[in-house]
Amino acid sequence: MKHRNRGFPAWPSGCVVLLLLCSGLARPVAQPIDGDAVIAPLAKQSLLLDIHGRGERALAVGEHGHVLLTTDSGRGWRQVPAPTRRMLMGVHLVDDRVAWAVGHQSVILKSGDGGETWAKANAENDPEADGREAAYLDVLFLDGKTGFIVGSYGKLLATRNGGRNWAEAKQEDDPHFSHITPAPDGSLWLCGEYGTVWRSPDSAANWQPRMTPYQGTFFGVMPLAKGGAVVFGLRGNIFRSEDGTE
Repeated sequence: MKHRNRGFPAWPSGCVVLLLLCSGLARPVAQPIDGDAVIAPLAKQSLLLDIHGRGERALAVGEHGHVLLTTDSGRGWRQVPAPTRRMLMGVHLVDDRVAWAVGHQSVILKSGDGGETWAKANAENDPEADGREAAYLDVLFLDGKTGFIVGSYGKLLATRNGGRNWAEAKQEDDPHFSHITPAPDGSLWLCGEYGTVWRSPDSAANWQPRMTPYQGTFFGVMPLAKGGAVVFGLRGNIFRSEDGTE
């Protein structure tokens, strides 16, 4: 049987979509809105991704914006409020008062009271300027003024004034950087995906790539006393260099 038009006009498909949107039958997907982390009774059992401490005070961070604090060398931990629900990937306690934490969707937190309370901070005017939202994966401060943030798509930020201003060091390549750490000789080491291992002898002004036999992702690097380093990553890969060259 042939379908008959019972007096309704033949509307273009675009008009139908517009009608559905206006009527509420079709809704655009809402973007997640950040908010304060929920104080959770089981926060100590949640996924925690980084820890850093000085003396008896230490901080641990992880999923859902969870920040845990201990002031007795880890014998007791408690969750403290944080103004984000994003995944936190890195934390650094600069001294007894100042601490920084970073994570997914370009979130940066700063504390001025040893991790008891936190506020959001900004490192970039527009972290999505290149169309890719950054995930900050690690943070390091050498002292109260000089600090670094590393992350996805070759993100490498540096401050020389305690975080008031940050400058991005553009890279020819854009691997995800996982970890940045200082060495006993004053150099910096950086690692990430595609077998990336870099060393800087001049506080991140210049970087020297190091050859490795692995092209996967490295999650951490541990500098050695005599200029070498140990790097570790996916699939249980661990490599050691005695002199830091390869």
